[in-house]
Amino acid sequence: MAIKYIIDTCTISHLLEGRETVVRRINELPRSQTYITPITISEAYYGILTIPKIKSNEVDEIMLAIHSFPVLPITETVAFRHAKLKAASKETGCKKDNDMWIIAFCDDEEATLITTDSRMGHLSKFTNCLEIIQI
Repeated sequence: MAIKYIIDTCTISHLLEGRETVVRRINELPRSQTYITPITISEAYYGILTIPKIKSNEVDEIMLAIHSFPVLPITETVAFRHAKLKAASKETGCKKDNDMWIIAFCDDEEATLITTDSRMGHLSKFTNCLEIIQI
């Protein structure tokens, strides 16, 4: 399995909103080499469970979007990479555990993280596998 790209939750959200730059970029990616992580699924479920008055058709759209990409498994190697990143981040003050998990997946697969979250830029000190789509 050749994994070149991993898409995060913010990107899925902006894809659902139809943001032109996001839709264009995602359509440029080879589908067979573009994945999501269990972290994105967890964050999607969390949003569904905590957003007041979310409509059933919106839940269906979210589930369809996240399930249109294959999901990477959490392996022992990914867990070890996450632990190393988390330990290194203690010194730099990064406290976003979910971000560290996603970067661990990217590093393990030598894949590029496609995100719309400009706050992820702080992770460039831990990895060079980051592409931030400007929205």
